[in-house]
Amino acid sequence: NPLGDLTTSATFTTSTSITTTGMTIVGTLSFGDPVTVGNQNLSITAGSMTIGNTFTTGAGNTTITIINGGLTINAAVASSSGSFTFNSSSNIISIAAGTITTTAAADSGTASGSVTFSANGATTISLAGTIVTTGASNNGGTGSTGGAVTISTTDGTIAVANITTSGGASTGGSNTGGNAGAIGITTAGTTKNLTLNGVLTALGGTGSTAAGNNATVTLTATGAIVDGNGATNNVSAGTLLISAATGVGTMTGPDPLESSVVTLDVTNTASGDIVITEANAVTVNRISQGGTGLITLTTTNGAITIASAQSGVIATSGNITITANGTNGSITMGIGSQILTTGTATVRSVSSTVAMNTASAIGGTGGLPSAVSIRGAGDVTLAYVQTASLPSTNSVTVTSDSGNIFDDGDETSSVTSPNINLTAALVIGGSAFINYQGLSAITVTNDGVTPYTTAPTVTITGGGGTGATATATINGAGDVTGVTLTSAGNGYTSVPTVTFSGGGGTGATATAALN
Repeated sequence: NPLGDLTTSATFTTSTSITTTGMTIVGTLSFGDPVTVGNQNLSITAGSMTIGNTFTTGAGNTTITIINGGLTINAAVASSSGSFTFNSSSNIISIAAGTITTTAAADSGTASGSVTFSANGATTISLAGTIVTTGASNNGGTGSTGGAVTISTTDGTIAVANITTSGGASTGGSNTGGNAGAIGITTAGTTKNLTLNGVLTALGGTGSTAAGNNATVTLTATGAIVDGNGATNNVSAGTLLISAATGVGTMTGPDPLESSVVTLDVTNTASGDIVITEANAVTVNRISQGGTGLITLTTTNGAITIASAQSGVIATSGNITITANGTNGSITMGIGSQILTTGTATVRSVSSTVAMNTASAIGGTGGLPSAVSIRGAGDVTLAYVQTASLPSTNSVTVTSDSGNIFDDGDETSSVTSPNINLTAALVIGGSAFINYQGLSAITVTNDGVTPYTTAPTVTITGGGGTGATATATINGAGDVTGVTLTSAGNGYTSVPTVTFSGGGGTGATATAALN
C-alpha cells in the first residue's frame, strides 16, 4: 500500500513491494523486496541501510542519509532521470549487482539525473557496481545530457568500478549528440588512495552533424591515484585533471594509468612516480612532480603537444621521459613551453617529428638536466636546450633518423652543454645557424713569472659568447697550477681570451677550448 512519511525507531524490513514518498528510520532499514517510487522527490534517513532488491524511482530526486551505520547496495538502483544523493557517516559499499542508472527513456529529450556519494568521518567508499548516467538517445533531435557523478570522503579511501556519464546519441536527422556530465572523485584525510577498478567515461554523444561536448574528469587524492584494472583503459574524457600526493600509476609492475583524453593536467606533490599511457593524441597543459619521482608519458598512437602559455612538464630531480608512438606520433613544444628537471630529459618521436617552437625550452631556470636526449624519426627543430654546465660529463644528444636538425630561427643559442652530439640523416642547421658552443676546458700555458700570493681572478672575454666563468688554483710556490670551469657559457663561435689579474703575481697565461 502507498505510504506517506514513515518514522520509526525500530528496524524496518520490507516483505512486499512498497510505494513511498519519505521515511525516517532511526534503526536499520533493509529493503529485501522491490521498492518503487513515483515521480515525486524522496528523502530517507536511517541508522543504516541495505538495498537488497531493485530500488526504482521516477523523475523525482532521491536523498538517502545514513546517520550511524553504513550503506550497502546489493541490487540495482535506477531512476527515469531523477538524481540520487547518498550521504553516510560510515562506509558505503556496493557489490557488482548494485548498479546505479539514471538514464531517461529514449526520445524523451530529458537529461539524466546526477549521482552523488559522500562519506563523512573515518570511512571508505567501495563501489563494485557500475554507475551509468548516460544521456537519453534521440532519434529526432539532440541527444540528452549525461548526469554528473560526484564521489567524496572526508577521511577515507575510494575505489570505483565503471562510471559512464556520456551524452546521449542523436540517431536521426541533422542533430548533435548530447553533452557529457562531469565526473569528480575526491579523497581526504592523511594519505588516502583513489583506486580505479573500472573505466571512467565522459564523452559527448555521437550525432549526425557533430558529437556532443566531452566533459572533465577530476581525480583528487591525498594518497595515490591507483590503476586497479591492469592494462585496461582508466579514463576516457575531454580533460583529465589529477591532483595526487603519492603517485599516479607506477613503473613497478609496470602499471601506468591508461587514458584516452584530449587534455592532461596532472600534479603530484610528495612521493611516487607519474606514469601515464595515453591511447591517442594529447595536449599537456601541465605535468608537475613535486616529489623526487619520475615522469613518464607515452602515447600508443598519437601526437604529444606541450601547450603554449601553460606550466609544461616539470620534475624536481626525477627523470622525464616523453615518447610518442604511431604514424602521426609527433612531439610539439608550444611557444614558451618548458621541460625542467635536474634529472635526465628524454623526448622521443618514434615515427614522426620533434618540433620546439620559439622560446620553448628543455632545461632552464627551475631545472637544468644532467642529460638531454631528443630523437625524431623525421626532422628535429630546436629552440633552447640546456644542461647543467657541470659535471663535464653532462650532455645533449640530438638525433634525426631520416631528416634534418634545424634551429627555430631566433638569435639565441640552441644548445648549451659540456658535450653536444648532433646526428642527422640529411642537414644539420640548414638556413638557420645552430649556435651551441660553450667552453670545455681551460689549460694553463704559463704558471707565472712572479709568484702569486693568492689565487688570481680569471677573466674570459671575446669569442662571441657569454657566460663562461672559471677559478684559478695556485701551489705553495705561488705558481698557477690549474683553472677550473665553473660555467661553460654558450654561444662561442671562436676561442675566447683568458687573462689573470690580481693575486700579487704576474705572467700567468692560459688558453680555452671549445666543445
